[in-house]
Amino acid sequence: MKLLNTHFKQTCILYFTTGANSSKSFSNQKNKNTAIQKALFKKTLKEIRQTQLNYVVTDGKAKGNDFESRIKSAVEEVFLKGYQNIVIVGDDTPQLSAQNLLFAAKKIADKEVIIGESEDGGAYLIAFNKQQFYQGILENLPWQTNQFYQSLLCNIKSGSLSHQTLPVLQDLDDSLAVHLFINKFTSLKFAQLLKHIYIHQKFAVFISTLIDEKPICYIKDRAPPLAA
Repeated sequence: MKLLNTHFKQTCILYFTTGANSSKSFSNQKNKNTAIQKALFKKTLKEIRQTQLNYVVTDGKAKGNDFESRIKSAVEEVFLKGYQNIVIVGDDTPQLSAQNLLFAAKKIADKEVIIGESEDGGAYLIAFNKQQFYQGILENLPWQTNQFYQSLLCNIKSGSLSHQTLPVLQDLDDSLAVHLFINKFTSLKFAQLLKHIYIHQKFAVFISTLIDEKPICYIKDRAPPLAA
């Protein structure tokens, strides 16, 4: 698939990830916990790359002392690079697909905000343009709480912005969420992978060695953006 549309060239995916340094606990066994974190990171990165959109990967730690300042600084940096539109995703929603990302990228062209709600009340995807960002779409939000999605909706409505929603998806924050995901989606290959990691300690070590040990915080533009 070739993305020839000028709009897509002005759009960047911000992959905001904690990677192997995540504070989430999926298992009390270090190797299994690391293997799950890396598997989630790799799964999302694969979907991002399939879109052929430009993307940035960062943990934001060099940009602030708290989650809000880190993500907002990372967003601003993307726009300062010349992009006009952004799609923000994290690394804890294994059902996030390239189709979700492309749908969001397409709808931004119509100046719509796109949001994907997580089952726990958060958001696994937020897409908007540069103007909407500086109008304050991300201001005064209860980040990393179960009130985030509703608060974001309030910002969108108060700004009289048009929006569309993606299907509600389950994010994985702890071992219970992983077990629920495995039992609910038994036919999914990724659910089967997670199951193997839990069952086989050696398999967890094997998965860890397959996935890059490079630092998570880096910027990767596959093509320069068009000038604003």
